[in-house]
Formats: sequence, structure tokens, C-alpha cells
Amino acid sequence: MLTRTFHAQAMSVHGVEALEGSLIVCRDKPAAFREYFAMIFRLILPAIIMVMTCSRALAWGQLGHRTIATLALEHLQKNNPAAAAKVKEILAGESIEDASIWPDDVRPNRIKSRSGRFAETEEGKIFNAAHPDNPMWHFVDLPLGSKAYGDKRFSKENDIVETMVKCIDVLEGRSDFMSKRDALRFLLHLAGDVHQPLHAACGFFTFDAEGRATIITDPDEAAADMDGNDSGGNKLLLGSESGATDASPEEADKRLPLHRYWDEHLVVMNAETEAELVAKLRDRVTSFQAVNSGNVRTWPAQWATDSIGVSCKLYGELKYGKRFPRTGKYWTIYLNFQKGTKEKFTGMAGEQLVKATRNLAETLGAIQWK
Repeated sequence: MLTRTFHAQAMSVHGVEALEGSLIVCRDKPAAFREYFAMIFRLILPAIIMVMTCSRALAWGQLGHRTIATLALEHLQKNNPAAAAKVKEILAGESIEDASIWPDDVRPNRIKSRSGRFAETEEGKIFNAAHPDNPMWHFVDLPLGSKAYGDKRFSKENDIVETMVKCIDVLEGRSDFMSKRDALRFLLHLAGDVHQPLHAACGFFTFDAEGRATIITDPDEAAADMDGNDSGGNKLLLGSESGATDASPEEADKRLPLHRYWDEHLVVMNAETEAELVAKLRDRVTSFQAVNSGNVRTWPAQWATDSIGVSCKLYGELKYGKRFPRTGKYWTIYLNFQKGTKEKFTGMAGEQLVKATRNLAETLGAIQWK
């Protein structure tokens, strides 16, 4: 089943399909024979999960990020032309749209074919050598019951919030953590990422003997078993409209990670092209009232805290099946939506894009540029 799931994600994992077929055939073989193939499957599953979860750095996709950047600069030019001029000066001819997706384009991956398109350029190699942990900058995994960002059991020095603070420090002249241009690129990008709810808060799960899933929201309970983390929804695989939560081989062909559904599909459901999405969101960005308070360095934490609430609504729409495989550290859950969930999620995604755009524009206007 897993092989077909990965195929649906346009990921070619040669040999696993044959193994899956072998496992099916082995059902009629002696126990020792079946155990051998099951052992092989457990050995390769971590690698498969690694391929599946590498999408965590791709919130909103190019369409979403470029739209956020376009509208944020538009708003800034109208309301703070001096700050807009500073943005353009630092980017030195690079468009704000291209700058906003550079952090995804430069990210490395142990699987070379899944590295960003600039990862192997001279600039990319220099950046990744200086910051090898940059793929971790795109998210933080907060339990759904978290009251606010800041619990050190889940927040990290290199998570999405702390990285945005570092970027602001660079742009305000307090740090040389990276170049001003790279700091601006990452701020443009991560301000979008943190408003994709699965980049800020996610599910933690426990399972009974039959593999049935129970979601854990309490941070203390979640901290007791970090292996229950669903990796920002990457371990939750969507099914069909049938309502079934246990995948058959036929159903598995239709499944993709919940995280990828939010990153890409919901953006396209709002509008299919950049021009259409910009036009659709422009007036909403203008009328949106940002609620940031205090020093600009505290704003990223406020955004992550807000995204916890959005994630709670998101997970409340899900129907969970059983985990697969039943034992071991690496797992997936097949799930489906409640009636009307697709429409709710499409609206939520649009609202988060608007929120990300206005918060980014307000941040660029509040920074004390040096």
C-alpha cells in the first residue's frame, strides 16, 4: 500500500513495489518466510518516510510564496515607501518573488535529486556549508494543546520562529549570522511558512494494540513520546471521498500527505495562477487588520501561537484510521475528511495567505533597517 501512496506523490521508489507484491504473496507462505520479508520492509521504511517528509520545507509552494511577496511589497510601497526602497536595495536586482522562494531552492537533501535547484550552485554550496541545518528552519512542531510558542521541549534554537528573529537581528544590524540579502530572503519565506498551520503545530498520537489512533494534545503527554509526532501532517495520508480510513490497494493510489495537501493543493483551490491569486487576495490584504503587538522581534512567536489555533480547527476535521505498520518507530495513518472539510480548508488557506501577507508587510515596515 505504501508504495502506491508514494507513487501518487510522483516519487519513484524502485524495488519497494516489488517488495510489496512479495509481502502480499508471502501471506500464503511459511511464517519464517513471511517474517523475512517483513524484516526487509521494516528496514527500508525509514528511508521511505525520509523521502515523504522532505516536503516539510515547501509550505504554500511557489504560487503561495510568490503571491505573498508580491502583495506584501505592494502594501509596503503604498504605506512605507522608504522601507520598500530598502527591500529593493538589499535584494540588489533580484525580484521579491524570486527571493521569497530562494530558501526552498537552496535547501540541501541527502537524496540529491530532491535538493533545491540552487543547492549545487556555488552560492548554494557556500550557504549550505555555513548553515547545514537550514532545512530545519522552516517549521516547529508544537502540540495542539500548547497555549503559546515557547515550550523548550518543542521549540529549538534553529526552528522557524527563532530563525525569523535572527533574520530581523541581521537586518537591524545586531548580527552577522548571515548576509542581509539571505536574511531578507528567509524572512520573506518563513513569514509565509509559519502561517501554514502544519509548519507550526501538529498532531501527536498514541495507538492501541489494533493500531487505532488517539490524538494527544496535552504538551506533557506529547513530550513523553516524541515518536508520536506526525511530522507536520506528513504521516497522515489522505484517502478518497468514500469515508474509508483503512486503505485497500485501490484506495491507496489516491492518497497523499495532509501536509502536501495544505502546501500545494489548497493554494491552487483558491486560484490556479499567480495573477489570479494576487487579484483575488489584494483587497482582502488591504482590509485585513494585523494584531501584532510589542517589539517586532516578538511577532514571529505571536504568529506561531496563532497558527496553533488554526491547527486545532484543522485536526478537528479529520477522521483517523489505523496506523501502518502496526509496530515500530516509523508509521503512517490513513485518514479522511468530514463532510464539507475541503471547502472549509480552502477558505482557511486563503485566510492564512492573507494573514501572512499583511503580517509580512507590517514586519518589513517595522524593522529598523541598517
